[in-house]
Amino acid sequence: MEKILLTSKTCKHCITVKEILKDTSDLLIKDIEENEELAIKYGVRAVPTLVTVCKIDGVKSYVGTDKIEEFVNKSKKTACEL
Repeated sequence: MEKILLTSKTCKHCITVKEILKDTSDLLIKDIEENEELAIKYGVRAVPTLVTVCKIDGVKSYVGTDKIEEFVNKSKKTACEL
């Protein structure tokens, strides 16, 4: 599974999310101001946004600290992690 965390330099919640995801393997962290094409590609309108790309589940987005925390808590049970 590919995991991309889209953030910005001025996002206070992004700091919290980076801490939550610090032990996540294969995580790419990208600033949307420097990687505008990724924000457009995945339809990102707010940060922090975690985008996951999986052959089984397709592309999913988790927007905000609460949704990203839910992903972390549930990700151990998804087929993409097997």
